[in-house]
Amino acid sequence: MKKLIVFLLPLLLSGCFIGKQVMEGTYQFKGVYGVAYEMELHSNGTFTYNWQNGLNIGTTTGTWEKEDGFLVLNGGTKPPEQKILVQEGSKLDQDSIYIEMTNFEGDPLALANVVLNDDQVIVADVQGKAVTGKSTIRKIKVNYLTFDIPEYQVKNPSANHFAIKTYTELNPDVYFENTKVQIKGNKLIVPGNLLTEETPITLKRLK
Repeated sequence: MKKLIVFLLPLLLSGCFIGKQVMEGTYQFKGVYGVAYEMELHSNGTFTYNWQNGLNIGTTTGTWEKEDGFLVLNGGTKPPEQKILVQEGSKLDQDSIYIEMTNFEGDPLALANVVLNDDQVIVADVQGKAVTGKSTIRKIKVNYLTFDIPEYQVKNPSANHFAIKTYTELNPDVYFENTKVQIKGNKLIVPGNLLTEETPITLKRLK
């Protein structure tokens, strides 16, 4: 009996090790028209999920654990990001630099600080408009309340009129809260693309 236990113990330990290793690795689905999903399970219990759906591309990270034939995924949200849209214009009869700033709903960025070329600061009026003497503008940085608005690189050096709109991108598609993914052999059956509850997609383990 003792010899039997000694013989079986390495096999049992080996089976446990292999079972764990099966989960770790890269699982992939490639569709058509720019659709692809890739799930990488790391040995430290974290995952990286790369997804592409047409022009929408992103990466999500978080933690995973095995539970009753499923992977349970938990991740975090990307913080909201400030985005900026700028319309440049050149008016020959205008001898000054004119800047108007609003959010995407059209509300003015009243009293916003505007930094031009890193060394010139002007303050907008209550209508979100700022005017300064004519010069060549290479970049514009808008500082408004606590928003982290990205710097804008001017495309047309002769531009003297800038209509700036800011908006917040919430990134709602990177959150995982006890999301269950079915384990089926060397495949993961995910609920849609893990971002929506659509037709399940099969990610196959890469050898």
